[in-house]
Amino acid sequence: MLFGTTGEGTFFSVPEKLEGLERVLAAGVPAEKIILATGACALEEAAAMAIGAAEVGCAAALVLPPFFTKPVDDAGLADWFDALIDRAGGDAAILLYHIPAIAGVGFSPDLVARLFDRHGGVIRGVKDSSADSALARELARRGLPGVHVSTEAGLTGNIAAGMQGTISASLNITLPFVRRALGDDPAAADSTVAAIRAHLARHSLVWATKTALSEETRDAAWSRLAPPHRPPAGVDRTAFLATLHRLRAAP
Repeated sequence: MLFGTTGEGTFFSVPEKLEGLERVLAAGVPAEKIILATGACALEEAAAMAIGAAEVGCAAALVLPPFFTKPVDDAGLADWFDALIDRAGGDAAILLYHIPAIAGVGFSPDLVARLFDRHGGVIRGVKDSSADSALARELARRGLPGVHVSTEAGLTGNIAAGMQGTISASLNITLPFVRRALGDDPAAADSTVAAIRAHLARHSLVWATKTALSEETRDAAWSRLAPPHRPPAGVDRTAFLATLHRLRAAP
């Protein structure tokens, strides 16, 4: 995932994001491994990023609904996505991004089904970042494809329930244990994943993940936060990292 979901991505302009995509590709990351997050209310901006992602062969563009004006009903959201896909063209690949607690606007199961029916070749799935993953569970029950949750905790159970996987910033930290959970040690690894994820989420997830990456890579650049993000007040960085090391060392 490039330019995040609830993280810092919405604070970068379209040119900055597309330049960042170019640099990541130039560094050798395969385009098909990249999902580009749009984070834009303006149709032309969201479409420009969806087009840019499709032109270089990215897996998809992760698209927030227009989130500034509230309330918005299903018909209005359907109109916006119809217009977006009209601009982006049939070669685009779009994941719908459901995070109503932050965006204040989300998707109903019926709206998602409606968009799949209208644009099945373009709409490839959903990321459900609601606290209870209720949308993801309902869409999986209906047999819709490309359903992702926002946490790797409990991933094996979610996949067994028909979901495709997870899109999560904390995978940067938990990935070795997630691989074990999907391999030959699901119970113990699932427990470790849940504990690490809970520790990261107990703080600002953006700060926690970038702090862990900075320490792991010995690269201070990872510690920089895009305004208005700031380190959480009163958090002891050393103690935070010590707890993380202990959790990661658990058998």
